[in-house]
Parts: sequence; structure tokens; C-alpha cells
Amino acid sequence: MSTPAATPDETLAFPIGRQCPYRPSAGYDAFRADGPLSRVRLYDGREVWLVTGYAEARALLADRRVSINPRVAGFPALSAEMAELETTGYTDVLIGVDPPLHTRQRAMLIPSFSVRRMNALRPAIQDIVDQRIDAMLAAGPPTDLVAGFALPVPSMAVCVLLGVPYEDRAAFEGPARGLFDADPERAGEAMAALTDYFGQLVRAKESNPGTGLLDDLIAEQVRKGTLSRDELVLYAMLMLIAGQDTTANVISLALDALLFDLGTPIDRAIDLVLPDAEVLRRLAGRRTCRGCGRTWHTEFAAPACPNVCDRCGGELFQRHDDNPDRITAGLQSYRPAAAATLSHYRASGKLTSIDATLTPAEVTAKALA
Repeated sequence: MSTPAATPDETLAFPIGRQCPYRPSAGYDAFRADGPLSRVRLYDGREVWLVTGYAEARALLADRRVSINPRVAGFPALSAEMAELETTGYTDVLIGVDPPLHTRQRAMLIPSFSVRRMNALRPAIQDIVDQRIDAMLAAGPPTDLVAGFALPVPSMAVCVLLGVPYEDRAAFEGPARGLFDADPERAGEAMAALTDYFGQLVRAKESNPGTGLLDDLIAEQVRKGTLSRDELVLYAMLMLIAGQDTTANVISLALDALLFDLGTPIDRAIDLVLPDAEVLRRLAGRRTCRGCGRTWHTEFAAPACPNVCDRCGGELFQRHDDNPDRITAGLQSYRPAAAATLSHYRASGKLTSIDATLTPAEVTAKALA
């Protein structure tokens, strides 16, 4: 689908949604054809200039009058979410500051990203990747690439980079995923939990140093008074958000791109929509026979005698993963992982959502339609 050309009295909305998740929209062809400058309309109705010419873009980026600071009057935020970043404090480091402050902040990080330091991290990152692949192979098909690999690998890699203690990493992974939850309230809770965690970690490392980016900055900047503890926490959150979200998307998109190049693209993704309360009701009622392994349900497929298998007379028990607390915890980690996957296929126009409260026959009919 292409974007129709604008008439002299109208401007096109920007940015343009992608039809293919790993290729720019074909709608940008019209902008490039019309010349190096085009007027476009942002989400809030403001009109700004879009620069598409190579020479013009280079000249603009080299002009010191151009700012990346979102607090500058008239800053062209591309979405309401981007505009809200101004209030979080995260644009106060690196991504939202201009030289010379940006130059000073970037210089603080350069020693921790040398080729030598990155090569030293390679074995630990390889170990993380191997563990995730082994876990998916052990679980057997089907597998969720996003939940099982694309999300945990970058979050654990950021742990290694920052110097998060190994014993904290399992507890760290849940909130790290929660940052990208589609529910703003849950995402906010994850943001607050991680901010508090990094604050405690910085204080702990001041008295008990380890190895990692945080330790480097404490020794070289915080102790000298050139960086505050609050600023260091912002650095840590920025590294986590930028490193996890970008890398997880690249891994996910790489699979789609690979299948596309092999001539077997994913043409449809099905999302079975079910409220958390109904998920809990269905899973927590399951009972399994210790004798023959048959599955029963306290409500939907109850045996004649409670806790006794009709088939073999064996004892029925509740598996540990069917415990209500375990199910609730699983849903809390699943939602942000699912949000990334759903967003990916929604953007590419391949997502079909089906009400899973329908009968199995109705769900199947909609899935095959």
C-alpha cells in the first residue's frame, strides 16, 4: 500500500506506518520524488519540514543550531509517547542533550566500550546465547523465539555489561521485560522497580566494587564528583532500555527476514485473546493422574470421584505450574514478551486476534478463515 500524493492544500501525516516491518514504507518514495524538503503533519497537528535530500540532511545535522533536546521550544516529537519522555529524566543523558554536554557524557563511556573490553565479554555473552538455545531445544517444539530468546538474551547481556551480580539476574529479568509491557501501569511499575534496584546496586558497589560499566563510572566519575548517583542510575536505565528493545527487535526481525529470503515468509500470526481471570480459571483447575497421566479438570472435565482418576483409579494432583501463584507470575512475565511479538506482527498487517472464550470449533473456524 502506498501513500497518496498530497494536494497543494494538505500535508501528509508523519511518520508513515510500515507495511513490512524490516523495510521503510513505500509511502516515503513520494517524499523523495518531490524534492529534498516536504511539509508533513505530526501526531499533534503541527506541521514541520521533512528533509529527504542527502546533501541537505548532512548540512542540517552539522548545523549547531539544530538540537536533540526535547525541551527546546518546537521540538518535533513524533508521538505522544516520545513527548512524554521529557518528564522522565531519561532524556537528560546522551539521547536528549547537545554538545558540549553530550560530548562529556559520551567520553565517560568510551573506555568501557573498547574493543578489548568487548572481546573480554564475548565468552559470557556466548554462554547466555548457548543457555537460551539449549533451553528451547530441551523444551521441544513449539517455541516462542521472542519470549525464549530475543528478549532474555539482550537483557542478560546488559546485566553482564553493567555488572549486575549473577545472583540478581533471575529477579532482574522479569522487571526488565516489564518495561515494554503494553499496559502503561505495569510498564510504569517495572520502571520504578528497576530504578530503585539500580539505586541500591550503585550504593552497594560503592562499598563493594565489582566489574562492569557501573563500577567503572563509580570509580572514575562518581567518586570524583563529575557524575551523581542519580545520573548513574539514568545511565543504567538508558543502557537497559536501548540495548534490550533494539536488540530484541533485531533478533525477531532477522527470523522474518531469513524466512522471507528463503521463500517461506510468515504470512499470518494468530493471537488468542483471553482475560487473565479466565486463564487462571482454566489452568488452575487442571488435575493430572499420577498413574496414567490423563488430565482432568475440576470444572470442565471432573472425575466421578474427586481427586481419583476414572480411568485407572490413580491419585489426581495439581502440577506445580498449575498453581495459581505460578500462573499469575507467568502471566506477568508473558504479557511484555507477548506485547513485543504482537506489536511486530500488528505493524506488518499479519496479526489476527481471536476471542478465545468462544468454543473450540468457533476458534478453529476463525483461525482457518
